[in-house]
Amino acid sequence: MRIFLIGCFVAVLLMSPIAGFAADSDDSAPAKADEISSARTALKVDNFAAAETLLRAVAAKDAENADAWNLLAYSIRKQGRLDEAEALYAKALAIDKEHVGALEYLGVLYVQTGRLDKAKMLLARIDDACLFSCDEHDALKDAIEKGAKGTY
Repeated sequence: MRIFLIGCFVAVLLMSPIAGFAADSDDSAPAKADEISSARTALKVDNFAAAETLLRAVAAKDAENADAWNLLAYSIRKQGRLDEAEALYAKALAIDKEHVGALEYLGVLYVQTGRLDKAKMLLARIDDACLFSCDEHDALKDAIEKGAKGTY
């Protein structure tokens, strides 16, 4: 099955320039990308409140942006508002059920709140979503192992 999926992925990559997928008529796309880039910069320096403000603006303009919801949830989780973060991860996953970033971060939240069984279920979903091993899988697996040892 994975070989078939890899073949499909390669076919899409090869066809995309011919099909003209590069054209984007959404003039706000660069602005959203800039806001998300700025938010990522804020997250790297642990400025979670600034990232939250930027990401709320993106999510308000584009309610179907799973990346924005995921990063917004992350910034809120890092501020200690776990219930709110959990609901926002759910929004990201409602948009893209295989969003490996949201799966990982929600799994970490589950580890933080002692729900290792739920974290393990998300780890299995990441494994299914990744064609090959991915960083999100490894990070959540590490968090689960630390949580099981009581060292998280």
